Amino acid sequence: PINILRRGVEYSPLGIAKGIGTILSGVKNGNLDVAEAIDQLAAGLTGTGVAVVGWLLARMGVLRGKKSDDDEENFDKMAEAVCWGGELKGFKPLKKEDIVNIYRMCL
Repeated sequence: PINILRRGVEYSPLGIAKGIGTILSGVKNGNLDVAEAIDQLAAGLTGTGVAVVGWLLARMGVLRGKKSDDDEENFDKMAEAVCWGGELKGFKPLKKEDIVNIYRMCL
């Protein structure tokens, strides 16, 4: 349990602050471990970036917590938007019905 909490702090904005603190205190004291400070900053930035991307995707409606009842209704709209009213060209042309079937398989 404490390891999970420690990693959660490390991969959060607090990890960024800890990395900056390591840099500032290391420069002041003259015993800067550059690799450790960069690792702390990178972990904090990575975790914060992943959280921000998840938040943005949730705001756009791409990520949802549970399957909603209106998914079936939206499949036709989403497929129409993907195909631009025609076919989606690729290795095999995809029609609106094909896209709807792909959406259903993903659930």
